[in-house]
Amino acid sequence: MRLVLMKKVLMKKAQNVWTGTGVMLGTALAANAAWAGPIAEKSADDVSNKAVQVIQNIAGPLGSAVIFGSVLIAAIKIIASSGNPVKRAEALGQIPYILIGGCILGGAMLLAGFIIGTGKQLGS
Repeated sequence: MRLVLMKKVLMKKAQNVWTGTGVMLGTALAANAAWAGPIAEKSADDVSNKAVQVIQNIAGPLGSAVIFGSVLIAAIKIIASSGNPVKRAEALGQIPYILIGGCILGGAMLLAGFIIGTGKQLGS
């Protein structure tokens, strides 16, 4: 019994040492990668272009995936509740919210593009 307990304690200590070593090596490697090159100077126009590009590259696909998933879930609920009119009405009630969410996402992307475009026109 005592031997088993000692074995568990030793295994736990060895595990802690290996975990600490892995964290230390990972931190060292990440720090070296972060200091790999000099920091380049960027203009405000470059930063705004990059910000718009990042927003469009993330918001478009992510919003599309969320809308597609919502439509898919609503369709499955409608199909599954074909015999129950109350549940079917609840499932059909989700569709306007999906449409409103899609319009808000599209409008936000349109407004962001308009604001950035206007700012670029005024800046040049």
